[in-house]
Amino acid sequence: MLSFKRKLPVKQASPFFLAWIAMLMTFVAALTLFASMSLSNIISHWNAVISGSLTIQQPTYDLNGINRLEDAISELEDIKELLTQQSFVESFYVLDDAQMENLMAPWLGDLSQLNDLPIPYLIDVQLKKDASFSLDMLKSEINTVAPYAKIDSHRIWLSHLIDLVKGIQRSIFLIIVLLILTTAFTVIYTTRSTLLVQESTLNLLQLMGAKDFSIAFGVASNSFSKGFWGAVMGLLLSLPIVGIVVTLVDSQPDSLFHQGALTSIQWGVILLLPMVVALLSFITALLTALRKLRSY
Repeated sequence: MLSFKRKLPVKQASPFFLAWIAMLMTFVAALTLFASMSLSNIISHWNAVISGSLTIQQPTYDLNGINRLEDAISELEDIKELLTQQSFVESFYVLDDAQMENLMAPWLGDLSQLNDLPIPYLIDVQLKKDASFSLDMLKSEINTVAPYAKIDSHRIWLSHLIDLVKGIQRSIFLIIVLLILTTAFTVIYTTRSTLLVQESTLNLLQLMGAKDFSIAFGVASNSFSKGFWGAVMGLLLSLPIVGIVVTLVDSQPDSLFHQGALTSIQWGVILLLPMVVALLSFITALLTALRKLRSY
């Protein structure tokens, strides 16, 4: 029976159409998956590194531009004492002049005299892992001892960034679903066209005793082959683009997107795309052919 299945004289109508569509779908799917996984890695890294910290600014000038350096230094000690009492604070330190100069140099150039500028003291606060606390309450307590102090929580802007990335990933997911549906409908179209073109041959095969599953399996195997090799071509076409992006990111080691490198598992998912497309083509063609053959 297996040899009989292999020798069924059923050829696919428009033999290159499915391969062409599979190539295009895989090309787009590989690039969208690469983008989605890279964004996910970047956000995970930022969430682990940035969300566990916050910054407190202690101005040395009031809102009217009047120097209050002595009061700022006194209040700074009160802030440090308050932070020491917080159970969710892992550690903290006040940035010195050298660190402030390095921090501001990209925007203000060479800063040899920081005292000439109204630069606030900055306290970098590291929070304990999975720390739970009220940011509003912390602000209130700090402003009680230091009325001009401000707290910048990285969690605030990071949450907005995460929401943006999640929106992009939802769009990518929708694109993947559309690609799957497009491939499935293409397989359905080519399978039905094949059966329609070969209708007389199929009727003869059925009269000779060929089982519907045997015929459908032969058609589905053909779709598997076309889908697989088309998807392989699409994947190969996408790799140079991915390689260019990776090279550009690696050339900028300080880039925010440097943490978007894919893991070996994620690369494996992308490399499995041809097999996924081939299996989708096979199953769709098999079901379509069985349904059509049983209507004869």
